[in-house]
Amino acid sequence: EDPPTRSIAYPVEIGDQWTIHEPGDPWAVDKLVLERKGMTVPAGTFDCYAIQTLIDFFDQDGEWDDDLLWIDYYSTSGLVRRSVTFYDAVITDPEGHAPIDTVDIFEETILTELHTR
Repeated sequence: EDPPTRSIAYPVEIGDQWTIHEPGDPWAVDKLVLERKGMTVPAGTFDCYAIQTLIDFFDQDGEWDDDLLWIDYYSTSGLVRRSVTFYDAVITDPEGHAPIDTVDIFEETILTELHTR
């Protein structure tokens, strides 16, 4: 981003929270450090901080969206796992007008290999 935003900076403490975007820029985004835990993925086992992305995107009502759960697991080697769940997403007809169904959508990204120099 221009100017760059702070996605993470060490040292990290549980409970730390910082702003990525202010409301209207184009929407509010904060990061919140939840916990420190071991995370095992195909690339190995890493000591990670679980960092939640808090976002007011869908209705921009000044409250964090509770229908979105986005957690990144960072180690000193970088992002190890990303887990994003959208709850009660409305599926519409091809024209985008009539609701067809409501679903939960889960997306996960994991580190499969790590090569260091």
